Amino acid sequence: MDDILRAQTVFFRLGPFEVNETIVALWVVSAIMIVAGILLTRNFSWLPRGKQNAVEMLVETIDSFVGFVMGNERRFFTPFIGTLMILLFLCNTVGVWSFGLLRPPTADINMTLGLGLISFFLINGYNIKSHGLVGYLKGFVSPFFLLLPINVFGELAKPVSLGVRLFGNIFSGLVIGGLIYSAFPFLIPVPIHVYFDLFSGVLQTAVFSILTMVFIAMAMD
Repeated sequence: MDDILRAQTVFFRLGPFEVNETIVALWVVSAIMIVAGILLTRNFSWLPRGKQNAVEMLVETIDSFVGFVMGNERRFFTPFIGTLMILLFLCNTVGVWSFGLLRPPTADINMTLGLGLISFFLINGYNIKSHGLVGYLKGFVSPFFLLLPINVFGELAKPVSLGVRLFGNIFSGLVIGGLIYSAFPFLIPVPIHVYFDLFSGVLQTAVFSILTMVFIAMAMD
């Protein structure tokens, strides 16, 4: 339990920046995504087989999911949503596939708020692109100008809501898993990681991705 609540280990510094456990885990996840992207997309052919079938099935599944949530005319978001989902899945479930050696980066509120800010800029950016700056600003006084403070607060709350929800669920899973293992140290930690890392990680990946898609689609509508 103490290992979970302690301050993160700082491995070294790059100027004013600290390279801690979250950064190292993100580097590992990024390396996996880059290497897998290169290896899985080599030697593609018009007649898919083997790994190409698996990759195309994954892409088509994500593309259909984006079309279902956002509408078929917005399937151009598939590359971003697909990357986001794979990133979140690997980060949320890092405790399973690293056998507990790495701390989930999404248990760090700095990363989750950063992801929330990316979604926030996309939401507002596509709102402006769809309706123009004047239409975007008019939206804050709709349907009545006295709602301006509430509308502004609601918009600013979106990245906080997205980031804190993701952080809270992943970090609470770490804490609860640590409490269980501290109380019953004779237990094999695998079932704990499978439930709190794998099940919860997949669920939070879906929640964050769906909310991002819904917010963007609503802004564009």
